[in-house]
Parts: sequence; structure tokens; C-alpha cells
Amino acid sequence: MGRFREKMDRDMQIRGYSTSTRDIYLRCVRDFVKYFMVRPDRLNQEDINRYQQYLIEEKKVSVPYFNQAVSAIRFFMIMKPCSRCLCALLEQTLHSALSVEQVIL
Repeated sequence: MGRFREKMDRDMQIRGYSTSTRDIYLRCVRDFVKYFMVRPDRLNQEDINRYQQYLIEEKKVSVPYFNQAVSAIRFFMIMKPCSRCLCALLEQTLHSALSVEQVIL
């Protein structure tokens, strides 16, 4: 999870998250990714739902822990790089809003 972890930690620092919150969020996301054993950018909403069900039914976590995990995963999913989607969206937006000369300037 190397580069994803670094990006997530940097994004949380920029937003003023405390060191302890950053550590907890990173641990929660690490556990989430480890559960599926796939690259973090391949995880989707269905995976989140299955993991939440696992936390409640199998792991039987407390409500505060569950809420932390949900918040951490939400932050990660919002901030995770999705280069193909982001590039396509930016390209589409820039084409409709700016000319090539305006983008270069």
C-alpha cells in the first residue's frame, strides 16, 4: 500500500488531522486492504459493504471502532488516485472549458 499510504497520510496532514487520527485511519485502511489482498485502487463499494459486514458479524467490533473504520475507508476512497477516471474527467472538463493555448498559459 506504499504510495497510497503516503498520499493518504499527506492528505490528512494537509487537512490538519492529528497524528493519532492519522495513525488510526492508516491502520484501519491497511486492515481493509489486507482483508481483500488486492491493490487498493481496485477496491470498490461492494468491497466496502462486504468488509463492513465482516467487521460486524465475524470480527464483532465495537461501534466506535466500526465508525473509525468507516470514516477511514471513506477518506481513503474519496482521496485514492484513480488516474484513468481523473484524467478522463479533467480532459473532458478542460476541452469544454479551455482551449489548448489557455491550458498551456
